[in-house]
Amino acid sequence: MEIKKSILVRKNIRLSGIIIDMLILTILLISTFDAVSDSSPVKASAINIALQGTPNTDYELNGDLRSNGGIMPKTLYMVCSGGKFSASQADCVAGQWVDIEVVISADSHTFMNLTNMGNLSSSAFQEKRRARCTAKNSNTMDCIWESNFDINLFFSPSTNISSIERQSLTLHIEPTNNASPSLQQINISGDLIYQPSDYAVYNQGYTPDVLAYVNFYAKYNIVQSSFGTQTGPATGALPGRLNLNGNVATTVSLYPEQLDASFSKTEFSITSASKEFTGSGNNELLAEIYLNYVLQHCQPQTADSICGQILANANVSTSCGDHNITITTNMCNTGNDQCDSDETWKIAEIFGTWGRVNVDTICAITILLPYE
Repeated sequence: MEIKKSILVRKNIRLSGIIIDMLILTILLISTFDAVSDSSPVKASAINIALQGTPNTDYELNGDLRSNGGIMPKTLYMVCSGGKFSASQADCVAGQWVDIEVVISADSHTFMNLTNMGNLSSSAFQEKRRARCTAKNSNTMDCIWESNFDINLFFSPSTNISSIERQSLTLHIEPTNNASPSLQQINISGDLIYQPSDYAVYNQGYTPDVLAYVNFYAKYNIVQSSFGTQTGPATGALPGRLNLNGNVATTVSLYPEQLDASFSKTEFSITSASKEFTGSGNNELLAEIYLNYVLQHCQPQTADSICGQILANANVSTSCGDHNITITTNMCNTGNDQCDSDETWKIAEIFGTWGRVNVDTICAITILLPYE
């Protein structure tokens, strides 16, 4: 998508030697965005998010039972000695069973961290699932869960995230054979569009990979059993947390109405200027054009930053009605000191050459700024 910025240059060049140049800058924008947040310079869109659950180690539920490490384990190990459960002293034989429960929750301290973007605060929730685990021999139990977890997540703006425009995120958890779940077994998936308030267009680009991670609480209960094991909250060394993380492909969009050009390197939105010249002119500097965004100079600190890409691909064209004046445009986007001074946010310099003739013309200067 491109922004066209039109500059009208009015020239009155006379034999008396006094030249008055009136420069008028007109900005034409076409925007497809909704209302802009005052505190946000860009909109970040993360589509098809996929955060994977991280591995756990085997953990104890109580003195009689050990998990295979999964949040919803398919297998429990029986802790036995001399053919009996270590704590309950019941026989470790096939057919023994236990009902367990896992509780996944979030509270006011649960956040999704988006690296270099900000944090999102999770809404509180608590969901439970139960399983019947039955011993198939004297060592292991197979667990059958009543259902998977599919929890609709809701986040609110928090640190450095000024607003959320759209979200459709789901936490999915299903039983696993071991402590290292696949992306299909434990994940957060969906879409997220938000406004990061501190996104730096001068050193960050259009398509950053954003590292996202979030921790939920994971607790276990022993509901009942056939062998008299201790019931209630699990007492062993448990993970306590469900961790998910991953790189999220993100597309950043500018708000084109906040992108601006100015004739001044220090002031914003200077859209008119006048100059006087005497006699003929040879490559006289008529105007300097600077790039600004959200009332800041769009100074590229890296070539692949948003400001850097806009300046590198900017284009300026000039058309004058009177051929007695010749306009030369010096683009400043190649990085070879082709423009005077070191203002990195300068788009172009406009020069004019004329002889001792009457010139009365309008020059139209169009600036094309690719902003996406």
